[in-house]
Amino acid sequence: ERLPRRVSDRWRGHGSARVLELLIATEYWLSLWADPLGEGLLRSIRGTDILVLTEAGTDAQVGELGELCISGPMVMARYRSTDPGVPAPDPFYFAPCGRRYFRTSDLVRRVLGGFVYKGRADMMAKDKGKWVDMIAVEDTVCRL
Repeated sequence: ERLPRRVSDRWRGHGSARVLELLIATEYWLSLWADPLGEGLLRSIRGTDILVLTEAGTDAQVGELGELCISGPMVMARYRSTDPGVPAPDPFYFAPCGRRYFRTSDLVRRVLGGFVYKGRADMMAKDKGKWVDMIAVEDTVCRL
């Protein structure tokens, strides 16, 4: 979720303060940043390796759309199953080079100098830190 412009404007008025939006999640921490008053261009933080995985399974070229995949020391090791009989999901992509990437399910377009967020690859959204299946929500609303 983008930082509201009125909030970033208020903070920019405090002397030499620099306001940045940080892309973080439970699964990865401090991986990408953007200028909240800029064009929405995401840039990776040092130590983060980004792969934009196309439907063909290749790293996207400039102008191409793909799934944002993140590798580096800030990425979690794995999910833990809460049900002993059900294995935890495996959200990782192993590149041919052997590097392990977390698949975020976020769609981005690779552009010169970074990435532009374009939406989700699935129909999931977060509400108060928990994933919500928007198709299930839509089905429930339609039954009302």
